[in-house]
Amino acid sequence: MLARPSVDGLEHTLTGRARFARVDATSPSGQLVADRYDVRGLPTYLLVSPDGRVLYRQVGGRPDGAAIERALSAAR
Repeated sequence: MLARPSVDGLEHTLTGRARFARVDATSPSGQLVADRYDVRGLPTYLLVSPDGRVLYRQVGGRPDGAAIERALSAAR
């Protein structure tokens, strides 16, 4: 996975502010998550509020850390 180092770094940066879940959208449980959040392309990065609302969505590429930070800050 080309984005793995970026995701790892973002996970480290956001420790204590966000929880990360890596989901294999091809597994049965991953398909349920992908359906729930209308995932149509891979990779898809989502920032989801505790009540399940999608606060940020990015399809493809490496995660945009600055945009995720802004979305996380705006949600507070």
